[in-house]
Amino acid sequence: MVKQGSFASSSRIKKVRNLRQHNRKLPTKVISGQQMTEFMQVRYYLMQGNQQVDVTQQTMQRWLSIWLEQGEISTSWNFNQFNQATLGAIANQVPWQFYYLVDQNFASFRSFIKKELPAVPLQKRIQVVFEDDVWVDQLAQQLSLNWFLSSFADDPERLAKITEEQIMELARGLKKDETINWHNVRVVYSTIVFKDTQNLDAETEQWLAALQMIVIA
Repeated sequence: MVKQGSFASSSRIKKVRNLRQHNRKLPTKVISGQQMTEFMQVRYYLMQGNQQVDVTQQTMQRWLSIWLEQGEISTSWNFNQFNQATLGAIANQVPWQFYYLVDQNFASFRSFIKKELPAVPLQKRIQVVFEDDVWVDQLAQQLSLNWFLSSFADDPERLAKITEEQIMELARGLKKDETINWHNVRVVYSTIVFKDTQNLDAETEQWLAALQMIVIA
């Protein structure tokens, strides 16, 4: 049976602050775990976000925010597992263009996590475990699952009958030469309409609208 992700409330889509207003220096002394998300958000803006167009910056900072929420009380975080958990948490509650932007910026995101997360001045530093790269497979499977979730959202009985093999078969059709075939994704998703069913703030609504305006060949 297909299950929905847990990314359901607008509170989980963290409102991206205007990081240009962060003029203070980042702390060099030990910070608490509760301060880590804001610390990493500021670091991301300084290292990558300020070079991105607004819709990409917001997308990646929201991805980072949800990614960090997957953390547990542990000093060893598995990069692949966090990616999988983040994909499942967000699921079909954003248009497919969200994942397109994440995919286009994924190599830079990986480099950012590898360099910056272990450097966060926590009392117990976090180490990130990097294994074989399975991102394309993870993303293709999530895009496939999201399509089924959206297609049969109003037909729970039919949704419950979707098999893992059906999901995997569609996922295979969304890949080409070890990359995501975004042309195929666009064609497949043209059969459904993204429905925003959440109670969102105006900034998030504008961001979602900007995502849906992204067109690829």
